[in-house]
Amino acid sequence: MMDPELIGSFLAESQELLDEIEPQIIEFQESQSGVDIEALNSIFRLFHSMKGSAGILGLDQIAGVTHEAESLLDLFRKGVSEMQAAHADLLLRTLDLLRQLLEQVENNGTSEGAEGQGLEIAAELKAAAKQLVSGSQPEEQVAAKADVVPDDGDGALFILPDDDDDDAEAPAENPASPPVEASASEGNPAVQEGPEFVINDAMRNSFAHEAEDQLEKVETALLEISKDPEASKVAGAKEAFRAMHSLKGNAGFMGLSELERVAHCFETALEKIKDEEIEATEARLTTLLELIDVLREASLGLATGGDGSVESVEALEQRIESVITETAVPIPKPAKPKVAAPKSTRAEPKAAAQNIRVNLEKLDALINLVGELVIAEAMVTRHPHVVSTEIESLDRAVHHLRRVSRELQDVAMSVRMIPLAGTFRKIIRLVHDLGRKSGKSIDLELIGEETEVDKTVIEMISDPLVHIVRNSADHGIEPASERVAAGKPETGTITIEGRHEGGEVWIIIRDDGRGLCREKILAKAIERGLVDEAQGNELEDDQVFKLIFEPGISTAAKITDISGRGVGMDVVKKNLEKLKGKIDVNSQPGVGTTLILRIPLTLAIIDGMLVRVGDARYTIPMLSIRESFRPEEHQITLTPDGQEIVRVREEFFPVLRLHERFGRQPDSEELKDGILVLIENDGRGIAMLVDEILGQQETVIKGLSDFLGDSGGVSGCTILGDGEVSLILDVMHLMEDQAVVGVN
Repeated sequence: MMDPELIGSFLAESQELLDEIEPQIIEFQESQSGVDIEALNSIFRLFHSMKGSAGILGLDQIAGVTHEAESLLDLFRKGVSEMQAAHADLLLRTLDLLRQLLEQVENNGTSEGAEGQGLEIAAELKAAAKQLVSGSQPEEQVAAKADVVPDDGDGALFILPDDDDDDAEAPAENPASPPVEASASEGNPAVQEGPEFVINDAMRNSFAHEAEDQLEKVETALLEISKDPEASKVAGAKEAFRAMHSLKGNAGFMGLSELERVAHCFETALEKIKDEEIEATEARLTTLLELIDVLREASLGLATGGDGSVESVEALEQRIESVITETAVPIPKPAKPKVAAPKSTRAEPKAAAQNIRVNLEKLDALINLVGELVIAEAMVTRHPHVVSTEIESLDRAVHHLRRVSRELQDVAMSVRMIPLAGTFRKIIRLVHDLGRKSGKSIDLELIGEETEVDKTVIEMISDPLVHIVRNSADHGIEPASERVAAGKPETGTITIEGRHEGGEVWIIIRDDGRGLCREKILAKAIERGLVDEAQGNELEDDQVFKLIFEPGISTAAKITDISGRGVGMDVVKKNLEKLKGKIDVNSQPGVGTTLILRIPLTLAIIDGMLVRVGDARYTIPMLSIRESFRPEEHQITLTPDGQEIVRVREEFFPVLRLHERFGRQPDSEELKDGILVLIENDGRGIAMLVDEILGQQETVIKGLSDFLGDSGGVSGCTILGDGEVSLILDVMHLMEDQAVVGVN
């Protein structure tokens, strides 16, 4: 049974790898600047990492498919051939299969059950590699150059062990030698040289830091075995074996043959301890710990200009052999790594990023506790006894408490913030596939990928973003012939931008397509009874354009598998409403369309205006408040149906008496004696009557219990400084209840 924690970590890391690989494949395919060896190396490394992790966990399906993908990429990487569109499509289908297999592992704990698809994709990858090999020179000669795994004829695609533990495959008697270069002078046909595989400083630094992590794992495991051999021998040796196996693989990839040889021998000794073929004696463990220092010095030397070489490799191999037989062989003293000639200016290597994975439930608990702390801080600092006490030291302490509470709140909120890059990169594949299906040439431009938003927001905007981009590609971007006739470039452009604006996150989606057609949208809205013809003619363009978010509104002439049913944009509206967000639409015929999704930066703590209605206090989100004022009699008008209207600078807003809505006894029934708080949202407005404005404060949002049922007009509650509860008003819901029309 595999460790659930290891599986969870593998799934999270693999999903990140797939999200990173996909846009790189698409960008590489669409690049017109020739072979990008760095991009190829990056894609190769990502597949290699995923293969290694899957192999350690015994997930043969995933390891086998990634192995074949890795072999195909190695041909491109070493210049045997160039990646064609068909190869990129095959690799993208491989990613789709890997996502299915990961989902299966998450649900069932195993990748078994999709053997057919796995074998099919693996066979396609192997066939593509063989075709490239046979197309350049005889297969057996190019295989040595490209390090391709030959077909052994028995149909086996997965070269992984079937033993009963979940370790990586056992090391061979001798580590793999580097591929032998074919030479024309020896009678072999000349091989066309491809771009050189360059190991740069960034790769050296990355290897050095990863090697340090792996060696630390080995060291920790050996020390645990030393403390309690009987209890931790097998488990500790397994942990050390996995780490050393990863180090060996990375060293081989980097071409560090001496490090690879020593790591291979070290791995052999660990395997024998793991399999209980030899005892984990103190002498053996001491020798292995000394060898870790040799490996550490050689690997870390790469980050400071060294070449990663290991002195006296044969002596070290002999010493490791002595660990197994426990014969006395002196361990060679590690020599300082060979250092390349110093450059005129050399930047210090960056420290490895210090990241840890934290369960989301723990983060949510942290946010809740910070919210409670904010409430407790308000209760203390606003307590009448504290306010009335004139003690300088107490004032300083209260001020310090407020500052620290605010800083802690900011840090806690930032913990849940993640970049938009992951969400944006998923759109790269979507646009690629939409362009293929529709036969259109579409470029995607991403701006502001580093913009950070709350994780909840990320989850809620993913689907809306997909629907909007689908509509832009299907309805907005014209076919090439139509664009050329209109004087536009053949290739259409969709731009997605993320940025912070005040207390909001703006996600802007724009295209340079044909734009929205006011007449078609109105005709469809009238047909569905959303507006009548007279109302439609009075609506402004932006009000008409927002009708596309109503259910069933679509101007598509025909329904396709991309869009056209009029249901996708309705999802956009609903998800934005859940986030208390807004949508702005701007469009010009023949020029293009721009949609702006405006979303609150955080959903946990907001700035709110505290108001009093009778003996109750309510909180109104500050983002919705335009202004507040005490009305005069000449501003108030009564419509024939009894609706009170207030006039504010040539605009008219319906009045909502909060005391009637929530059943409270006000200070006065007269509008002129109260205060009107003008609320605007999504182009609509309403004036709420309150008795008093108590002030602005940070509001920690608390959910309402399910047993309260449908609490229309209220989105949550908060605890005030005196311990009382204040309901947070749901502005959009209140306006819909009031049947508000657009602002004139």
